[in-house]
Amino acid sequence: MKRTIIFSLSFTLMLFAAAAVFSEELTGKQIVEKMKKVTFSDDAILKVKMINFDKSGTPHEKVMIQRLKKGKDGLGQSVTSFASPPDVKGSKFLVMEQKNADDIQKLYLPAQKRIRSISSGEKSQKFMGSEFSYYDLQTHDPDKGVHTRMKDRVIGNYDCYAVETIPKESANSEYSKMVYWVRKDNMMPVAAKFFDKKGALFKEMTIWNMEKAEDGNWIARNDKMNNTQTGYATEIQILEYKVNAGVADEFFTDQFLQDETRL
Repeated sequence: MKRTIIFSLSFTLMLFAAAAVFSEELTGKQIVEKMKKVTFSDDAILKVKMINFDKSGTPHEKVMIQRLKKGKDGLGQSVTSFASPPDVKGSKFLVMEQKNADDIQKLYLPAQKRIRSISSGEKSQKFMGSEFSYYDLQTHDPDKGVHTRMKDRVIGNYDCYAVETIPKESANSEYSKMVYWVRKDNMMPVAAKFFDKKGALFKEMTIWNMEKAEDGNWIARNDKMNNTQTGYATEIQILEYKVNAGVADEFFTDQFLQDETRL
């Protein structure tokens, strides 16, 4: 399923969702498949703040510009450029969805002057010091998990589906299990829990402050990932956004990643 939590095309990239009402008679896999079909606008530009909190709750902020676009093949792509603070300015992260394969993920760090491809063995590492891993930021194939529908639940004012996902070995997941709560009216997730390989609760995510953009799609302006084992957390805030912004293909290239004169 795709996370629109910012940064990517995964559940941390379900930023935008077309409003729709679906039948309640769905299996767990059908719910996950509908989540995957929920996608962002054809293209968008966002100004985003990422706040990392340590155990004491002290915030450490980073500001980013993110560009999102669906390619001619309908697959998603995103590039995130860090604008501040100075020690990360110019860092860029590219995600390109692939059909029947893991996403391409590339990271450019000015200090290293090179592009690094994120391998499958690195997917459990933290992304730029956040509580989101590279695995969190990729698209997840519904066929690489076993999905069980659980008891529906009301969260806030929204009637939600609940789905438990057990990743298959082929998914190379850092989690043993994930549980998602998904709004029935628009298939946007509002909460999730992630369990480590030993079956212990590892992370909890909440998503809120949803609104409709100009094109009628939904956007979640806030989400937060809490690491329940360490006490650290990361919050994502969408400060500004523009849909159907005419994002050019040139932004999703190695040339742009290495161009430190542009964000």
